[in-house]
Amino acid sequence: MKAAVFALLAAACAPCVAQSPETLMPEGSRDAWVGAAVVNRPEREGSRERESALAPYFRVQWSNGVFVENLSAGLQMSRTSHLRYGPLVAVGGDGPRGTGDRRGLKLLAGGFVGYRILHNLGVDATALHR
Repeated sequence: MKAAVFALLAAACAPCVAQSPETLMPEGSRDAWVGAAVVNRPEREGSRERESALAPYFRVQWSNGVFVENLSAGLQMSRTSHLRYGPLVAVGGDGPRGTGDRRGLKLLAGGFVGYRILHNLGVDATALHR
């Protein structure tokens, strides 16, 4: 009897496992953000000295969890709207920064995590490797 009840319960929960991430968006919709972000990064690759700047911010997210953000793309895998995490790919590299040395752009892979304090205020972090 216990096995039958467990099997019935597991069958009833199967659609829950197949749901897309919790994005609070209707199925098949997309959302877009435009704004500004404070960026703190090393002055040069491998440098301990850091620089801060105000940078433009652009993001488009689809209801299935896929998003494009500035020069990166990722997949939100979390099931909550306030905590986000998942894989990330980006285009980046050291561009010219006053030295005249121009290095090419590289494909970077890694992950991201973000926490939304309010609906329009959050903290995000990414880790990328070439």
